[in-house]
Amino acid sequence: MAPLSIRALRLAILHLVVGLSAGALLLANKGPTILPLGGLGSTELLRIHHHTLLFGWTVQLVMGVAYWILPTFGARTERGSDAAMLAAIAALNLGVAMAAAGLQTVGWALQALAALSFGVHAWPRVKAFGE
Repeated sequence: MAPLSIRALRLAILHLVVGLSAGALLLANKGPTILPLGGLGSTELLRIHHHTLLFGWTVQLVMGVAYWILPTFGARTERGSDAAMLAAIAALNLGVAMAAAGLQTVGWALQALAALSFGVHAWPRVKAFGE
């Protein structure tokens, strides 16, 4: 497996752990408050839960697997622009962190940049069937 895929998948698993932990804290405090959250209310935990699981886990998992599994054509064995994939991983993780921290506009912009960067990387590897 490609090293950038491994990095993306490990980061995706980290986001899964963070998102599930935030969800577990939400459920634990659903009734009477039993855990002191240190200033984190249910709104903040829900935002962390949503962003880390939807974008940090799911989107990053898809990007990591796609980087590894999309075909190379002809005699080429390289996977395309490593810089574009690295930029996509960095922008996605920073965007998830910013959005989870409450900076929604910056987070969404970085996540859009990550999608664009991944598209630049992956587009040359996508061909019609039979070509």
